[in-house]
Amino acid sequence: MEIKELYEKNPYFAKPAKERYEDFKNTDPFPEIPQALLNYEDILKYVLTTGMIDPFEPEPKPEQEPEQSKLSGAIYTCDFSGKYFYWDNEGKYHTGSAAGEGLTLLSNSITFLEIKQYFRIPSYIALRFNLRVHHVYKGLLLGTGPIIDPGFIGRIHIPLHNLTSNEYVIKKDAPLINVEFTKLSHNPIWDIEPCSKHKKIVQDLNFSGIQYRKKK
Repeated sequence: MEIKELYEKNPYFAKPAKERYEDFKNTDPFPEIPQALLNYEDILKYVLTTGMIDPFEPEPKPEQEPEQSKLSGAIYTCDFSGKYFYWDNEGKYHTGSAAGEGLTLLSNSITFLEIKQYFRIPSYIALRFNLRVHHVYKGLLLGTGPIIDPGFIGRIHIPLHNLTSNEYVIKKDAPLINVEFTKLSHNPIWDIEPCSKHKKIVQDLNFSGIQYRKKK
């Protein structure tokens, strides 16, 4: 099933992400999904229903190959917004937005890069992230502490270390980190109340036809 079909079947997804988050930030729409690392299908259900990532683009663009999908297996890939900041060797603060040629990461440096996607994390989900492997092979390293807590709202900045003697260029919108989703152990305060608006919303959702997808 393509994402456009899910939107056709579910008018609720046309609501702004912020409004969907307000509906489900403290109410778990899918209590039947186990408390565990979420797979492709469950990530799709939660993000579309709760608006926790915006923009959310699970399918590759028309000019991209299928394996370039942002969502597969148990991860969603997030991108570099173009905005950054860092301190040079003399302690001077620098900030800006990457131009068309991209941002140059100086050798033996630490640069803080903003992630394009805006996060609104429900009370019952925690996110972890790490640098995409092909960046690691270049000698780049993500700073410690890669977790996004339940309840977090906003964009994140990641400290990217260039441990090599070479300079590397990262362009705006480049795929940068892979995010995984873990559902917390059950707490009854997140249960859907019978006859509530949340119950009606979930009953009207239609996810039939979603197929599990894995990286090739």
